[in-house]
Order: sequence, then C-alpha cells, then structure tokens
Amino acid sequence: AAQRRAAERTAAALEAPPLVHDWLEAILAASPPIFGFGVDRDAAAAKLYVQARPGAPLPPLPATQAMPPVVAQGSRTLALEWRVGSDA
Repeated sequence: AAQRRAAERTAAALEAPPLVHDWLEAILAASPPIFGFGVDRDAAAAKLYVQARPGAPLPPLPATQAMPPVVAQGSRTLALEWRVGSDA
C-alpha cells in the first residue's frame, strides 16, 4: 500500500500522462515489482523504468503490443518517457 501511494504521488508530481498511471497499475499488480522514476531536468522529461525479476518476464504493460515482438516479449527492462507537463 505504501509503495502504491509513493508511486502515485511521484507520478502526480511529475505530471505523468494517463499511460504512466496505466503502467503503474500493471506494475503494482505484479509480485513484487521492480520499477523506478528518473528525471532529466534539462530536457524537462521524466521516465518510468520497469525491470523484470530474474527468471520472470516483464508484466504485461499497456501499449507495448505496438512494439516490435522482440522488444515487447524479450526485454528485461523497459522505460516510458514523457515531457513533464505534457499529455503525451
């Protein structure tokens, strides 16, 4: 519960678009998730990083179906980047 609240507060502070919140829902449903946020102040951008646990696949994440199959199914780490203050 504390991890969820912290993730939601961080996403809100970084003005994350709806897709970031969708990813967080998927990540937090995994047991236990590995994820973190990053910020590039100079570019006014933020990222949500997701890493698979050893021996486990990444959780199904919204919008990754549009990625090439090797990326969507074989990656151990993915990141979602957005401009702070943008809806995209």
